[in-house]
Amino acid sequence: MKTSILAPPLKAQKIFERFRLQLTTDQEKAGAILAFTFCYELSWKILKKVLHKKGIQAGSPRDTFRFATQNSLLDNVETWFEFVQKRNLTTHTYQELVVQELIAVFPSFSNALNKLIERLETTT
Repeated sequence: MKTSILAPPLKAQKIFERFRLQLTTDQEKAGAILAFTFCYELSWKILKKVLHKKGIQAGSPRDTFRFATQNSLLDNVETWFEFVQKRNLTTHTYQELVVQELIAVFPSFSNALNKLIERLETTT
């Protein structure tokens, strides 16, 4: 895979990491949630493109994550299904409990995102 397709996720990953490690203010939390959303969206859309190049048509994020797991691009589809649920919560960040729930998934998402990028760099 050309580095250019990985450039946006790599840049987004760096931004996400910077924000997720500094969550003291509401503004920093909002930035981290936005960065999480952006990384999530890039992840499934790039996976969809990779799968398409392999002749696999995936429509939704869930289908994309399912097919990506079947093709050894992801380790655990259930982990990514959890990220789907958390992504859907991002429209409710005005509720403090939702903000805390989203922030709680950041370490897991960071690990999964790092693995995904590594796998894309080596397998495509």
